[in-house]
Amino acid sequence: MKKVPKLSLLLHETTYQRMKIGGFVFALFLAVFLALFLAFMSFKDNALSPTAYIKWLEDPKNGLLIKGLTDDKKFMLKMQYMPNEVLAYQILTPAQRASISKGAWDSLVNSYHQVDYYKLDISSTSLKDPLAANTKVKEQYYDKLNYLTFDMQKNVRMVCGSDTLPCVLYNYERMYNTTNFCRILLAFDTEKVKATTNRQLLILDNQLGIDTVGFSFAGNRLQHIPTLRVH
Repeated sequence: MKKVPKLSLLLHETTYQRMKIGGFVFALFLAVFLALFLAFMSFKDNALSPTAYIKWLEDPKNGLLIKGLTDDKKFMLKMQYMPNEVLAYQILTPAQRASISKGAWDSLVNSYHQVDYYKLDISSTSLKDPLAANTKVKEQYYDKLNYLTFDMQKNVRMVCGSDTLPCVLYNYERMYNTTNFCRILLAFDTEKVKATTNRQLLILDNQLGIDTVGFSFAGNRLQHIPTLRVH
């Protein structure tokens, strides 16, 4: 006759099996939690201070700053990609930077989403004021100033694959001879451009004397930028 296990033994074995399953689930949950925590801490620790962030950004080997001389060696040009975090950081006061919450910071950074921003510096290799290069009369100087202020935007474009994008935001920062360069902020609407698509910025100049120049940025480089530590 087949021996039937006692009910208490069956209950004990069932409870033991449940404990094993529960222990496995808890161990799995703990492992996932620890992995996420360590990833978060690693991400947080990799965030750079503003000074270190700008230093990294301005290092040409990271691919976000392109500089070089024009063919005639009369002008030095620097084109700098401006991450959203830099733009967000710059509009905050020191007090706001010290007190801003993570949610408010993320929202501010996201407000610059789907737009590429660049900073262009134009300097003369022989004169303090680049507008004075190849300028013989005073009227020519003011023609160049007017061009930089109002018309140069029409001669700037971005090529992304088969798409050519116009400059949607243009701002010439007049320095009033306090620096040896001209600075221009450029922006392009990249909402419909794949994030990893390469960018080529073209300047088709007909006033300043720099002629046609191009700056190429690898799309994958724009996806591997460190995090900026706000406070």
